[in-house]
Amino acid sequence: MTRRFHTETEIAAPAERVWDILADFESYPKWNPLLKGLRGTLTSGSRLRVKVHLAWWFRMIIHPVVLQAEAPRLLRWKGSLIIPGLFAGVHAFEIEQIDNDRVKLTQSETFSGLLTPIILFVILGLMRRGFAAMNTALKKVAETG
Repeated sequence: MTRRFHTETEIAAPAERVWDILADFESYPKWNPLLKGLRGTLTSGSRLRVKVHLAWWFRMIIHPVVLQAEAPRLLRWKGSLIIPGLFAGVHAFEIEQIDNDRVKLTQSETFSGLLTPIILFVILGLMRRGFAAMNTALKKVAETG
């Protein structure tokens, strides 16, 4: 089973500014309510360490692999459980230039595997709120300088 969901927001800033904020992992704890820590390098095949805070009671650390890092438009990584086929998620940030000083940010997650219905039943609402909160925070940082 595969399931995808996404959120979108328009940001009054150039794509390069939005990308620079996304790529500055050290600043995440200062502004990002969803991803409280991120370590690693943005090169295809590298492994990241991501602290995810879906709620005060639901926190986890994941170690996804970077699939694509194409500045200033696309960042994708994939995380999965140890046993192949049970559960995996591909997270993406897509930055689409609308005009010189405005972009559309799409943040998405595509889930697959046998456990997808069960896991999404538990966390989908939290993920939707977390994605929206992160998009709002990123927009604020990008637009205020």
